[in-house]
Amino acid sequence: MEAKTLFYKRTGPVSVTQIYFSAKKVFSLVSDARLKIVAITGGSATIEINGIIYTLKKGDVFILSAVDIRQWKSVSDTEGLEILMASFPPMSNISATPFFVRKADFVNKIPDKSVNDRLFSLLLMLREFIETDDSYTFVSSMVGVMCEYVKKAYLSILPDADNEFVTKALGFLHANAKSEISCIDAARAMNLSSSHFSRKFKASVGISFSSYLRQYRIYLVLGELQHSDLSITECAYKCGFSSSAGFYKAFNQITGTNPSKYLQGC
Repeated sequence: MEAKTLFYKRTGPVSVTQIYFSAKKVFSLVSDARLKIVAITGGSATIEINGIIYTLKKGDVFILSAVDIRQWKSVSDTEGLEILMASFPPMSNISATPFFVRKADFVNKIPDKSVNDRLFSLLLMLREFIETDDSYTFVSSMVGVMCEYVKKAYLSILPDADNEFVTKALGFLHANAKSEISCIDAARAMNLSSSHFSRKFKASVGISFSSYLRQYRIYLVLGELQHSDLSITECAYKCGFSSSAGFYKAFNQITGTNPSKYLQGC
């Protein structure tokens, strides 16, 4: 797989990357803690996100965040794939919060064509104004406005989030995920009782602390496997799993398969 980054821009909290992929085999994207709004600007591909396979073509827009498990399944052999990706940190001022803390049944591909087309046009404008800070900042804010429309479309499956709480809770989890931590440790770090913290976390994030922690550790393992010569089990231990049995069970629950089969095409 060959990837060519066409450009990269950061203005304040927003970064934009355009990448061309040419692949003879499938490859994976490993998550990080940033909301990503991705536009397909050339070629076509299929991607699996949280167990759902999407066929993507030029003009499509989809959303990714740190709570998504995803793997590219195929890329056009003749055209390759060109994506334009705007990345925002969680809890940024562009109303990204609902997408970062959404529940598991969120549909990643924008279903409303008019909203899809507007977001696609705004991302192209970000590319056009890449060297013009004033225009770039303005268009970035417009992306946030469009996110509000998407938020309304998904209102029934978005949790009620306490932004400050989620920022601190996820910050603690991400910083300590490779260590032996529990809901009690996170609650203590935030000066809350474990029962109060547990209820508040699930209400804000949409899944329990332990479920999120397991899922986030899987992301870390996938990232480690792409940049390490360690075995799958060694990577699992390095990323916070205390037993191989616990890791394989969590991996199967999240991806629906075992690590070897999942990684065959990576």
